[in-house]
Amino acid sequence: MHVNGVERTVLVDTGCTNCIAHESCCKQWKEQTVTMTTLNDGVLQGKGVGTVWLQPMDRPRVQADVIICQTKPLGFDFILGINGIKKLRGLEIDHEGRVRFRPTEGTVCAATEADITLDERDFVVTFDRDDCSWRATWKWTNGGGPDVLKNIVREYPPSREIRGSYEEELRSWVEQGWLVPYDQTKYGPAKGLIPPMAIVQRNKGKIRPVMDFRELNAHIETFTAHADVCADKMRLWRRQGVNLAVVDLKKAYLQIRIDESLWPYQTVIFMGRRYCLTRLGFGLNVAPLVMTTVLNYVLSQDSKVREGTSAYIDDILVNGDVVSTRQVQDLLARFGFASKAPENVADGARVLGLRVWGEHGKLAWRRGVEIPSLPGKRTSCPSQIFHRKGTPVFLTQTGKRQGFRHSEAYDWKNCRRLLMAPC
Repeated sequence: MHVNGVERTVLVDTGCTNCIAHESCCKQWKEQTVTMTTLNDGVLQGKGVGTVWLQPMDRPRVQADVIICQTKPLGFDFILGINGIKKLRGLEIDHEGRVRFRPTEGTVCAATEADITLDERDFVVTFDRDDCSWRATWKWTNGGGPDVLKNIVREYPPSREIRGSYEEELRSWVEQGWLVPYDQTKYGPAKGLIPPMAIVQRNKGKIRPVMDFRELNAHIETFTAHADVCADKMRLWRRQGVNLAVVDLKKAYLQIRIDESLWPYQTVIFMGRRYCLTRLGFGLNVAPLVMTTVLNYVLSQDSKVREGTSAYIDDILVNGDVVSTRQVQDLLARFGFASKAPENVADGARVLGLRVWGEHGKLAWRRGVEIPSLPGKRTSCPSQIFHRKGTPVFLTQTGKRQGFRHSEAYDWKNCRRLLMAPC
């Protein structure tokens, strides 16, 4: 079994309450005297406590708390105790004493439903049934991440008029646990600094913080062959009939956690303090594919929902002639997703940035606002779109910059499609 990515000799001890690790297995731990009694009435002295990642062969990795020993416990690198066994969903020991972490169908351990793992070319995402949450891990280009990112910019300052709303929103992220104070003793030195910026969500009158992931994105593998194209999805949706509704997720990306091993690359400085972004960030190049993959998987778990829905990133179109919005929302909730109140399209709604309403038994589709003219040739790469002093700036293929005032900025849906356009 691998402990923190290194193969170790492990003793499975079902009589031991806690996992015990030799200090070589865990680089970051907290000093604390722990005295343990062995079965032969001997004494085993622990010098601290920490957290490690455990990964048996062909299994998803899990995190477990451990007691740290200066000498190898009973001659092994690691003792797998009950708390670790529970994290690994149990194990099976046959009559010859062999341990299996993937029990065969029909055993007592198989009664606990396994977690869901979606392993794609550019990321892995896992559903934890215990806390009903999704956790994503991106895959590095060439298999390994950088030692440290070079960016030293803390923030792209928003304009004075919107700073108050911008800071209030970020404070709510801290309260929700989406931004947590960075603990260097636990995660080691920070490896990246992601500067936040503000986007004006004009149609809702909101200010939305987003992060500049451009440097980090350069180190993350991306495969966009299966990415949905907005125009194609729009044509498909316009053929769906009239009895339609839209179900939208609440702060969709922020409902997906990021694996803790990647937190050092997602640090943010806010009000002079370093935090780590614990959730999937808008602007991360794999974020739309993570969201699309997870949502398509969830909607496919019910045949009726699968037949009556179509999703584009985090927007779900529901055909009311096939399935009710309540059934869709209940299925989403089963897999940990909170959704907004459904909007009946015929009563007036925004669908992929367009304004849609019922008229003479049909649906009318119109652009709700005039979109400012773009520079002659806009690159389709999201890494070329960034903010400078709170102003959206678009980089043309010739390298010339053109900015728009806040009053001219795109609404959120249009901005999202521009930022997330595949390279």
